[in-house]
Amino acid sequence: MSKQTNGIGASANGAQFVLAGTVIAGISSFAVLMIVAGSIGAERNAVFSVLWSTLFLVVAVLFGVQQETTRDTARRATSTEQSLPLRTSLGVLGLAIAGITVVVLLLSSFAWSSTAFGVGNEVLIWPVVVGCASYALVATFNGVYAGASLWKEFALIPVIDGVLRLLMIVAVLPFSHDFTVLAWAVALPFPLSVGIVLVLSWREITPFLRSDRTYAQLAINCAKTVGASVGAAVLINGFPLILKLTVGEADAALLGAFFMALMLTRAPILVPLMALQSLLVTKLSAVRGSLWPLLAKLYLGIGIIVAILVGATWVVGAQAFEFFLGEEFVLPQSVLLPLVASSGFLGALCISGSAVLSRDQHTSYAGGWIGAAVVALVVLALPSGGVEARAITALCAGPSVGVMIHLVSLARASHGRLNAE
Repeated sequence: MSKQTNGIGASANGAQFVLAGTVIAGISSFAVLMIVAGSIGAERNAVFSVLWSTLFLVVAVLFGVQQETTRDTARRATSTEQSLPLRTSLGVLGLAIAGITVVVLLLSSFAWSSTAFGVGNEVLIWPVVVGCASYALVATFNGVYAGASLWKEFALIPVIDGVLRLLMIVAVLPFSHDFTVLAWAVALPFPLSVGIVLVLSWREITPFLRSDRTYAQLAINCAKTVGASVGAAVLINGFPLILKLTVGEADAALLGAFFMALMLTRAPILVPLMALQSLLVTKLSAVRGSLWPLLAKLYLGIGIIVAILVGATWVVGAQAFEFFLGEEFVLPQSVLLPLVASSGFLGALCISGSAVLSRDQHTSYAGGWIGAAVVALVVLALPSGGVEARAITALCAGPSVGVMIHLVSLARASHGRLNAE
């Protein structure tokens, strides 16, 4: 199958569409978190942050599905070899994953929903289930868009999703601070966004919706990337939930302020990197020679950006939190600056993960992320140190181990190729 070059998704430079979409979606998420926190206060924000974290933890896990459908579609779209018979539907695969997501969440919720959301808030599991099941379809189809280089459609889904979420939150907050209402406002944009974009681009995406792999092969590869995404989910989207389950009873106002700082200080690095991962995998897959020069440039870029962010936080960080959110959300510089710096470790892990995935090293990809998550969980479980100190140490130590696992795998693969030549 040749790469499509017409339709509303045609683009000579996919990065411009993805970056624009990422900026809009990122600003929307920033706005939602800040508007809600400023409206409901730090203590209630602890519950909303855990709700947000729970939903986006599962979203981060399911992101592994997007990575696999991206890789599978890109392989077929760019292949010059005679194609094999197209035997399976990626749409059916997405529906099956959505069904599994519903079952797993509902059955497991009895064990964790009361601790996570608080007694009396267990009903929040329903919008979480709807949002997560819908994201299984978002991940499937957005992976196809990325693999087929339909970058406009790929960027449009998170734009619609983010803008709708912001509009819904702004619409309901003046009338209700009820957690259930807020949860539905956060969850519903997932099914709406993917439905709208599919309707607009069905003709363009249809040629790429069938794969020459069997469902078993696709399921195995998805299991590996989803397994790796569990590690990413623990370290990124789901970290507030994991931290809440780890520390148990703690000062709600402190947790609400720390969760807000955690999400906002890491977002400038992690939001664009996570959104650009499918583009990054596609670009790295196209590199036929050594990946090391490109990786060096990417890591240098991450280092420069983190240094700028740390400097800006040192100068205006505390003042910005007080101005936009209120004094109860202000944390000391000794907490804010390391939180910003820790995002660089996670950014490095995102890049190394994309690199090994682009070389079909699924096991190493999973090993790096899972190893990072295990190290982070061990640090969180240590009895000594305050909540903030353990969290920051976990966010630095865990990703460092993951990056080492990925880079060692790439080095061994490069050495093997050189010996073969």
